[in-house]
Amino acid sequence: MSAGKKTGPITARAKARERKAMLDAHRAQRDQRIEKHATSWYEQQDAIAIANAAIEAARERQVQAVGALLDAEDMSIEDAAALLDVDTSQVRTLRKHYRATQEAAPGAANSSGEDEDVLQPRTAVA
Repeated sequence: MSAGKKTGPITARAKARERKAMLDAHRAQRDQRIEKHATSWYEQQDAIAIANAAIEAARERQVQAVGALLDAEDMSIEDAAALLDVDTSQVRTLRKHYRATQEAAPGAANSSGEDEDVLQPRTAVA
């Protein structure tokens, strides 16, 4: 035995229980933090899904707006591009998607999800 302080079985058991309770408390706090972080992850995943759905709806509205300008208002591609401050190639792409949605089912949403559906302002050429 060591020359240090002797502890009896009751004192040793109480000390072990005290240490275990302390470890259990730390584990419980860690588990709560882990659950909090995981909950945050899933909440943000849901927020991203909602935002993506809103983006897709906005893209479809852009397609419909360009289609209305070109077809209903009989605007030229060049004039629409100038009005919307985008390239004519983007207007053509949007018109193509507009016509596809009109042929498939009038008023149906475009589900292509392609980034080119978004009107992007033209960048100045230096």
